Formats: sequence, C-alpha cells, structure tokens
Amino acid sequence: MKKVIRLTESELISLIKHVISESDPKVGTGKKPEGSDRRLYTDENPSDTVSVKFKTKQDIVDTLNKESFKSKSHARQSQIINLIHQRLRVALEKAKDPEVKKRLRTAFEYIESKKEESKRKTQDMKEGLHDTSWEHNVKVRIKDILPINSDGQSLQDAIANVKDGLISHSENNVLLYKVGKKYEIGDGFHRIAQKILNGEKYIIADIKTSEE
Repeated sequence: MKKVIRLTESELISLIKHVISESDPKVGTGKKPEGSDRRLYTDENPSDTVSVKFKTKQDIVDTLNKESFKSKSHARQSQIINLIHQRLRVALEKAKDPEVKKRLRTAFEYIESKKEESKRKTQDMKEGLHDTSWEHNVKVRIKDILPINSDGQSLQDAIANVKDGLISHSENNVLLYKVGKKYEIGDGFHRIAQKILNGEKYIIADIKTSEE
C-alpha cells in the first residue's frame, strides 16, 4: 500500500519554488530552461548583466546611455540590443490597447534602428574600417577571449556545434579584436571552440586594435 503524503498549501508552494529553482542552471546556457519563466537569454558572466527597460522609447534611450552598457564590448552591446528588440517585438504582437500598441511601436522602431546601426558597425569591424593597427601571430590566452563573438553569438554554442560534429574547423589563425585587456572574436569562432575542447590554453591569432 502506497503511503500518501499530505502537504499544506504553504508547504506545496515552497516545494514548487524549490523545484523550479533547482531546475534552472546555475550558470548561463543561452537557452531558456523548460518550465522556467526566467532567463529568456543568459550570459556566462552574470556580473556582466545590464538592467534594461523597454516600455517606452525613452526607457531604451536611458538604457543605452547607461555607463554599464557603454562600458561593454561591441559584441555584448549587440546582444543586449537584440534582447530588447526581441522582447519588444513579442510585446508589440501581444498588445491589444491602441495606445499601448502605438507606444510600443515607437519604441520598437527606435530599437530596430539601433540594431541596424550595430549590424553596420559589426560589418565595418570585419572590414577593418575601425582599425588603427595590426599584430600578427600573437599567442593569446583563451581565457582572455570574450565568450561572445562580434555577431553576438555564444562561444558555448560554438563548442556544442564542434563537439557534435556540426561544424568543421581548421588550424588556421583566428582574428581577434582588442577590447581593453580582452579580445573579441572576429573570425575563427569554431577553431577556438576546438582548442577549448582539446583542453588547450592558448591560440595563435591576428589582432586588430580598434579606435574605439
């Protein structure tokens, strides 16, 4: 005969909260955990988080003017802009009230323009329009490379693709952009992922030092 355990309402709520908390990853995965109502997007470095607001155009202007946003690399800024863009798109689709829809439309058009600016800057960086100098065949510590490339893609996803055999790789040099004391990946994302899977600590890279 099975033993039946009866819980009070408060005990049941506490148990549910505990299960949800335990099911969420302790570090970022780039994916929203099934059954969780948080972490639409995550990052491997929670301290790198920027608090965002997007209910109005002014909310977005204020967010993008924060020092915590401006101090981030271009790749991290692109990721934040894309996050705001996607959240606003969903909110706009769900809005029913005409005034709310109008307000969200204005905000969405603004963040869409910022997203296009970000994409153009990414392309300029790839074409070397912001370069002031080159360094070739530099030995770089992999731990000094930012976990997001210049298109805002996650290095963790690249590692998974290489591990699963979905992406081929070669031993050619990678291209990195100097961002303070860190490096942003311009080209060779999956070659770096392969090095990480091999347990290597360094990679040979060509370095572009940006004006910004």
